[in-house]
Amino acid sequence: MNPTVLLCLANATRRRRHDDHQSESLSDYAKARRALTGAGIVLPPLSAQQRSELEQLVGAASRIGDALHRGDAPGRETVETLNRLAAGSTGRMRLRVEGRALVAETEWNDATPAALPARLVISEIDQIDPSRLRQCARRECSLLFYDQSRPGTQRWHAESPCGWLERQRRHRRPPGPAE
Repeated sequence: MNPTVLLCLANATRRRRHDDHQSESLSDYAKARRALTGAGIVLPPLSAQQRSELEQLVGAASRIGDALHRGDAPGRETVETLNRLAAGSTGRMRLRVEGRALVAETEWNDATPAALPARLVISEIDQIDPSRLRQCARRECSLLFYDQSRPGTQRWHAESPCGWLERQRRHRRPPGPAE
């Protein structure tokens, strides 16, 4: 399982391969909103309080991603922030008939805009192997990714441009002394 929402939020404010001054000037809220859209979550216009909660969620996701990448547990305050933001989600079980079968499903009600992505981050963390959370090996890129390669050796968050540019850099590097 690829932790899509966690990674979108954790990477929302990270340095990217071609950041320029214009993108650096975007607020954390605008970056978070764009990141969630990339994960398929479209938010309505938000109040100042809701924007603040979304920015807190981005910070918590980023700290959790960093901790898991290092093999550490995230700080208690970060976990409490995530739990507080997800507390606006309530679920109720429902039974429905599908053909001749009975299917149980959970129906969610997310009271705040930050509750849905916070709930999804918690669900994703519960289902991933934290040892496969990595940071792109290209020094100009600090994005996190989830290594889904069979041997667990993926080095770049994406083949294009980071993998391609790193191989190009190695190819153009002057040869070293003969060994």
